[in-house]
Amino acid sequence: MTRRVSLRNWARPALLSLLTVLLIVLTNGCGERPAAPASTAARDSHPPLFFDETLFFGAVRAAESAPAPEGAVAGGIIPHHWLGGYLITSFFRGLAAGDAPETVFLIGPNHENAGRARALTSDLLWATPFGLVEPDAERLRALTESGLVQVESAVLTTEHSVAGIMPAIKYYLPEARVVPIILSGELSPAEARRLGDLLAAQSDRDTVVVAAVDFSHYLVSAEARRRDAVSLEVLRTFDAATLFTLNNDYLDSPPSIAVLMAAMAAVRADQFVLLANTNSGALERDEWAPTTSYIVGYYRSGAFSGEATGDGTP
Repeated sequence: MTRRVSLRNWARPALLSLLTVLLIVLTNGCGERPAAPASTAARDSHPPLFFDETLFFGAVRAAESAPAPEGAVAGGIIPHHWLGGYLITSFFRGLAAGDAPETVFLIGPNHENAGRARALTSDLLWATPFGLVEPDAERLRALTESGLVQVESAVLTTEHSVAGIMPAIKYYLPEARVVPIILSGELSPAEARRLGDLLAAQSDRDTVVVAAVDFSHYLVSAEARRRDAVSLEVLRTFDAATLFTLNNDYLDSPPSIAVLMAAMAAVRADQFVLLANTNSGALERDEWAPTTSYIVGYYRSGAFSGEATGDGTP
């Protein structure tokens, strides 16, 4: 008798524990799930992989004394190389000081030529240290329905030509939405014209088309400046035929510039205003180092065409 009582006394708490475990499993399976931890809460947004706090805020300070766009800006060119970050921040500072755009079409090279199409976009949010940048769903849908642009968000996550620019957009244009597009080097002149026309059809006074492109690569400063002179003439004259003959000695994405120029021609923003032209060798005071060069400027309508004085160094 004593042995049976002992067994019952042992079995009762074990049975209660088992029932408790089963209840927890059933509750989690059928009811509300626990809140996602902070590390996964933003799983539907691109992470800020390319943000460097020191570089960014140094560029913000330097932008205060750098040339910036003025007046109505239909489109522009900025670097995506953050050694010249003050050129990026000064451009967006100028946009914010004027009629700040509500939507930024942001074009850049697909450096790895990744993905299934020559023009890719993302419909996800972009996380930045200053908040989320939202995609412009309506304009993005219009582009993807054309069949020329496809959504492949994962490819854009690690493409610094657009991902690295998002913190600057959020910092200076906190309410702006984006339509990011990355382009394969294999995009043809005809496809570039078509995409430019599509962007123009989606453009109005509340939009701006920005190409984030770096120019001459790996040459010493003097050689880079000579190549930049050719690129500048292309930008001023809308010479797409010459543009598509230029290699990495001149710029890293002829298609991005071709799309920008096609869009600007379509909206009759035919005047290029140069803000700055410099290179990493000049900025680092090493004329013999392999360089990346930068051209920053914008397109607008009208008879005025301006030039920056000097190289734009703050």
